[in-house]
Amino acid sequence: MARPGHRYLLAIATLTILGLTGCGSQNNAIVSPPESVHNSAMSVKINWTPNPLVALKTNHLTVTVDNSEGHSISQGVTVAVRLTMIGMSMPPTVVPMHILTPQAQFTGQVVPVMAGPWALTLTVNTQGQHLTKTWNVLVDN
Repeated sequence: MARPGHRYLLAIATLTILGLTGCGSQNNAIVSPPESVHNSAMSVKINWTPNPLVALKTNHLTVTVDNSEGHSISQGVTVAVRLTMIGMSMPPTVVPMHILTPQAQFTGQVVPVMAGPWALTLTVNTQGQHLTKTWNVLVDN
């Protein structure tokens, strides 16, 4: 059996390193909302349109907070959303969130300034309970 050539070994090593570092991988990107997260006191669902988010266009975000019994709540709840571009030294984009009643949903709009990978961080506080989750999202052209 012939020994693998140096180029073959170099190619395998390069692909292994790229795979381990996540280069070219979108495994952490949110593909289809809604995405939800929960703790013992609440369940939070986030949704946005369009999907994926689009650079230099108005994107709409909706957050719904349910208590431990599954009922939507908004009284005494604060919701914060921010986008931070990954790998760039620019300040995060804070998404102002507003309550939509009687649906007990929080809505906001954001215009990402560039396409590429971003970290979307959602923070919810209610009656002494705190929940924070960050997802990697891909903003499209």
